[in-house]
Amino acid sequence: AAAAAAAATAASAATTAAAAVSSGAALEGGEPWATSTGPADTLHAKRAVIGRLVAGALDELHAELRLLSTQHASKVAQEHSLPTVAQDLRNTNDCIVAGLVTLVTAVGHAAAFVRDNADSVLAKERYATHGVCSVQGGGGGSEVAAALQELETRARAHVARCAAAAPPASVPWAQAVEDRKVVARAVAAEHELRAELETAHARLRRLEEEKEASLLECQLLSAKHERVREQLEQAKRSLADVRPQHAEQMRGVCDDGGSGGGGGG
Repeated sequence: AAAAAAAATAASAATTAAAAVSSGAALEGGEPWATSTGPADTLHAKRAVIGRLVAGALDELHAELRLLSTQHASKVAQEHSLPTVAQDLRNTNDCIVAGLVTLVTAVGHAAAFVRDNADSVLAKERYATHGVCSVQGGGGGSEVAAALQELETRARAHVARCAAAAPPASVPWAQAVEDRKVVARAVAAEHELRAELETAHARLRRLEEEKEASLLECQLLSAKHERVREQLEQAKRSLADVRPQHAEQMRGVCDDGGSGGGGGG
């Protein structure tokens, strides 16, 4: 019931805002931006009244929507505390609460904007999407809006600066084509040299690996040769020790043979 009452109050505030805009249109001849036949100060007073009415209506709408959002959030919290509440109902309530919060925020921003900028929002001078925008002066004559005059002045100054600037230096077409060919040939040569350099580096790495393998094999052969040479020296020393003994034995045999032959004679 409280939520329904808040909704009804919000609808009433929206109706008040619409009535304020309608009253402003009636005050200015049936169109909010129509030219008034009265004095300029009377027209400004009418616009000020319209601005206050619209701002008040939006503030009231914002307050009622905020109350509605708070009450609905309390109701959702009570429903979600029940153990038998369905998940679909939870999702629906969350979506409604999020929508109400967004609506309250948007209406609050709109109310603050209208309240702080009522004069500029309800002013005659405004930008046009195309063509020339002119407004009626206080005496009934037609004059260009001040904002458009400023924009036109800035545009003319920018065009004058661009026209006064010296054009950039250009290159003849034939020279540009030749330069492009030279650059293309240089790029192709660079790619080719890079490929050859990579091939040379790969060959160098392979030779380094072969060098390391050859050094290792040479060290192994050197160690094997050293062992064989040591064995040969040892054999020579053994043979040198055996040879005098063999000579002594041979001489002894010879001496025994000679003495035996003499005694027999």
